[in-house]
Amino acid sequence: MLTVSDYTTVLATLQQIAPEAHIAGGAVRDTILQKQIQDIDVFMKDEHVEEAAVLLRSSCSYIRVGEWKQYLGFSDPAMTRVAKFEKADETIPVCIIGLLPSFASPKDNIARFDFGICMAAFDGQQTIRAAEFDQDEKARTFTLHRADNYAAAQGLMGLSKIRRRRDQ
Repeated sequence: MLTVSDYTTVLATLQQIAPEAHIAGGAVRDTILQKQIQDIDVFMKDEHVEEAAVLLRSSCSYIRVGEWKQYLGFSDPAMTRVAKFEKADETIPVCIIGLLPSFASPKDNIARFDFGICMAAFDGQQTIRAAEFDQDEKARTFTLHRADNYAAAQGLMGLSKIRRRRDQ
């Protein structure tokens, strides 16, 4: 089973041009919870995204397969764009997510995440966990801490299901 540590070399390569680059969200959560990761989201300042895309291809053999202004249909004012990359014979894609500079540090980035259980990052050396992550992990819950709008909250969880057990 792959973990975020298996992507330390990819992250270190990207940090050559984007020192603030870090992995955050689902892959870090799934690594901590010992579940299979689905993708790797690498966050960095938007100004580094194009150069990072070139480096990801030339040094790590990933190719760009898509680019969006919104991530999975949700807009977020901190995010400027998302580019998805795949590599032959690998099933886990890497996404480079451009951020406004004020959100580019791991702590500032995860503070804006919607669910507590996703508020974790990996900077290549250590895992950073918000208190909300630890609370959700201990209680085995998904707690919605923020949504860009009420409709997004309804769509994510439904009115009566804002807090629910992960194992249900």
